[in-house]
Amino acid sequence: MRFIFLALLLCLVPLAAHAEWCRDWTTQHTGQEVVFQTLLFIDTRLTIDGCERLYPASSKCEANPLVGRHPDRARMNAVWLGVGAGHLLISCLLPARWRADWNAVTVVIEGFAVMQWIGVGARFRF
Repeated sequence: MRFIFLALLLCLVPLAAHAEWCRDWTTQHTGQEVVFQTLLFIDTRLTIDGCERLYPASSKCEANPLVGRHPDRARMNAVWLGVGAGHLLISCLLPARWRADWNAVTVVIEGFAVMQWIGVGARFRF
């Protein structure tokens, strides 16, 4: 999984930034996208740990209704890949004047999710 994460971060983000359909992309946008993708990866790993180790018998380890109340590892990995690719695509397709706001809002949401998992004792394992 870490190799897929590194491939996304090191290859896809810069490639998308130079794509013809991704206009007016700046280094600020690249930085914001890297921060979002990193937080999303951390959130996914913390969710897997939390659901497997902290709440193995609970039917409510995840609050996101799109993921399900107790997602397994395979589902979380699939959601991570889909959300990561979708976020990058939306970031590219948005006009530059909206892109920074989109990235800021999604970084705050992911940062909040990461802090919640850390607060309950989930561990990050790369």
